[in-house]
Amino acid sequence: MVQPIAQVTESRRGRSLERLRQAARTLFVSEGYDRTRPQDIARAAGVANGTFYLHFADKKAAFIDFARKAQDQFLEACEAQLASTSPGERLSDFFDVVEIFSKKHPGVLQVAFVDPVTIDPDDDGAWELSDRMGGYVEQRLAPLLPGIADLGLVSHGICGLIRHAMTYANRRGVSREALLADLNVFLEGGLRAIAASRAGTETTLCRSTKEQDSL
Repeated sequence: MVQPIAQVTESRRGRSLERLRQAARTLFVSEGYDRTRPQDIARAAGVANGTFYLHFADKKAAFIDFARKAQDQFLEACEAQLASTSPGERLSDFFDVVEIFSKKHPGVLQVAFVDPVTIDPDDDGAWELSDRMGGYVEQRLAPLLPGIADLGLVSHGICGLIRHAMTYANRRGVSREALLADLNVFLEGGLRAIAASRAGTETTLCRSTKEQDSL
C-alpha cells in the first residue's frame, strides 16, 4: 500500500530533524556555541542548509532545543535512580548519576545546564533551563533539609558548587571519581551537621520549656 504524500513528507521531516539534533549536540559539545554555525550543523547532518531553517529559526533556537533535550535525558536518568531510594541515599545516588552520565556523555552537562545563560543572560528561557537542575535538587533533597528558610537557595548553591568543582577538576586533571567522592563527603558532612544542629536546638528548646514549666 502506498503511503499518502503527507505521511511521507512528515516522516522525512522527522528523520531530518533527528539528524539535525544529533549533529547539533555533537558540534555544540565539541566545538562550542560560538564556533558552531547553522551550515556546519546541516553539513554534519547530511541535509541542505535550507532544511536547518525548516526546523529552527536560528542557531540559538537549535541550541535551546539541544539543551532542553539533554537536560530531559539527564533528569530522566536521575529520576530512574532516585525515585526508589531513601532520602539518606539520595545525595550519593545523585552523584552516581552525575558520574555515570558524564562518562557516557562527556561535556554534555556543562554545555546543557550552564551555557544557555552564558550565551544570552537576558533571556528568561535561558534562565529557566539553567534553573532546572536546582529545582530538581530542591525537590529531591527537601526531606534532608527540613526547616530551611530558602531551600531553593541551598539547592542552587549545591549545583553551583558542583559546576565550579567540575571546572576545577577539568583544569587540574582531577578524576571524576575523586571529584565526586570528595563532594559527596563534603556535602553529606554538611547535611549531618545541619541535622545535628537542629536536633541540638530542639533539645535545648525542649529543656528550656520544661525548666520554665517547673518554675
